[in-house]
Amino acid sequence: MVQALQDKGLARPSEGAICIFYEDDPELAETPFLIQKQDGAFLYATTDLATVQYRAETFHPDRIIYVTDSRQQLHFRQLFAAARRWGYTMALEHVWFGTILGEDGRPIKTREGEPIKLEALLDEAEELFRKGELEGWQPQPGLVVRLVAPEEQDLAKQMIRFGDTLLEVERTYKPNILAGFLYDLATKFNLFYQAHPVLKAPADLRPTRLLLCDLTARYLRTGLELLGIETLEAM
Repeated sequence: MVQALQDKGLARPSEGAICIFYEDDPELAETPFLIQKQDGAFLYATTDLATVQYRAETFHPDRIIYVTDSRQQLHFRQLFAAARRWGYTMALEHVWFGTILGEDGRPIKTREGEPIKLEALLDEAEELFRKGELEGWQPQPGLVVRLVAPEEQDLAKQMIRFGDTLLEVERTYKPNILAGFLYDLATKFNLFYQAHPVLKAPADLRPTRLLLCDLTARYLRTGLELLGIETLEAM
């Protein structure tokens, strides 16, 4: 691959190493992309370019999204610029987040075998999003919804925002927006549930309140599943 990039005029020797230069790109002109060291060793740049090539020719994707911490922003700007020059036209996007720190307060280093498994992170997140569920009730056809109390109205308004929240997550690549929505939904449900009886509500209000409980459970389950978090059937 390194030789192919040189043959295309995209990379050239520099002080014994092989680099891709970006003289025509003001943002990258001062930061050449090192793809082979003086001793012949390859780097992340090399393997990442090879991965772009493999994915493009094997899977033919329309878009590739990389998720890493913020310290890799320059690397991915260089990688994407190199890939475009190499002729790959699919959308390449970098979604970055804050640095994950270890118990010593220092950044975790994957090279030293320290990374936390995704499963462990999700298990920890589950503790923040546990819920119960009403069983054995389904809304009846022709149900008239009566949102009388402010807490009922606030809860319903929050659920209406679900679709727009998903669109915002897709647009920004920030799943924490969905997590925030679910937290707010659970908070508004708790305020509603603490303020108003459900099973012991007056007959004309009970169906609406049961419906609010059922819909809240459905929205929470759907949102948590989208985040990869399992839900409980009961607590």
